[in-house]
Amino acid sequence: MIADLPSPSEPAAIGWLFGVAVVAVTGTLAFIKLWDRLTGHKTTTAISPQPLQVESVSGPASKKDCQARHASVDRDLARNQVEHDNIWAKLGGMDRGIKRDLGEMERRMNEKMESRLQDLDGKNESRVSEVHKRVNEVLNGMSTLSGRTEVIVQLLSKKGNQ
Repeated sequence: MIADLPSPSEPAAIGWLFGVAVVAVTGTLAFIKLWDRLTGHKTTTAISPQPLQVESVSGPASKKDCQARHASVDRDLARNQVEHDNIWAKLGGMDRGIKRDLGEMERRMNEKMESRLQDLDGKNESRVSEVHKRVNEVLNGMSTLSGRTEVIVQLLSKKGNQ
């Protein structure tokens, strides 16, 4: 099959390569469109508001109509700006309130944690002192036993020397 292809210097080869390029580009675009459909990507252009209101007019708009429309749009923009500013003011108040509440909650949580740590420290101190008392008792018993053992060893060594 490759042997049947014309040489690259012939015009038929250029036409053949052009045809392959057109088929490759068309196939790629078709694949992309199919992929978009399968994955749910839609590239539609919407005109709003829907349904689009179309009216027939007898002639072009007058200067007075344009000025009235500009005034109406300016009023709408001013009203929207006031509403926008009010919303941002409310959000700012909410933000400050939330920050204040979070600060208060953090302070109360820190106080609770401190009191619990102090309680644990107090309990740990009493436990530590109890353990020390027991250790001291054991040490006293061991020293007594050690002394008695030493006396017994001395007595046995004296008997063994005799």
